[in-house]
Amino acid sequence: MDATITHSLSKTNRAAEAKRTWERLTNGQDIKAIRDKPAAAIETARKKKFHTYNPVLYVIKKQVLDQRRAKEPQLTPAAVTTFGELGEGCVMVQEWLAMRYKAHLNSQPERPDGVKVATLVGNFRADFRLALIMTVVRRAAAMQLGSGLPSGSIRGSYGLASLSAQGSA
Repeated sequence: MDATITHSLSKTNRAAEAKRTWERLTNGQDIKAIRDKPAAAIETARKKKFHTYNPVLYVIKKQVLDQRRAKEPQLTPAAVTTFGELGEGCVMVQEWLAMRYKAHLNSQPERPDGVKVATLVGNFRADFRLALIMTVVRRAAAMQLGSGLPSGSIRGSYGLASLSAQGSA
C-alpha cells in the first residue's frame, strides 16, 4: 500500500474538479454513476502512483514467472483528499482490516460484556476512518505551520513534532 494526501483545489487539480462538479450538477439521467466517482484529485493521485510503481510491478511479475518469488504482491494506492474524501484504496484496506478483525473476533469465545461482533467491527471501521481523517488534518496543519519557512527546516517529522508540542502547551 502506498498512501498519499492530495488537495482537490490545488492549481493542478482545480480544473478537473470543476469539470467533475459540473458533470455532477448537469447530468440528470445517470446521476448515480457520476456521484459514485471519486474526486478527480484522487484519480490523478492513483494514476501517479501506478505510473511510479509499474516498472517495479513488471520486475516482480517476471520474478514470479521465474519462480524467484512465490506470490505477486498487490499494489493499492490509498489516496485521501484534504476535504476528507477517501479513495478506493483506503476503503479496500479498511475492509480488509475489518474482515481480519471480524475473523479474529469470531474465533474468540463470547465476550463477557455481551457486545456483538458486528458492533465491534462497525466501531473499528468508524475509528479507522476517523484516524485517517485526523492524519490528514495533522499533515495539513503541519504544512500550514511550516509555510513560508525554508524547506530544510520543515523536512521529516519536524513539522509534526513542533505541532504536537504546541498542542500540548
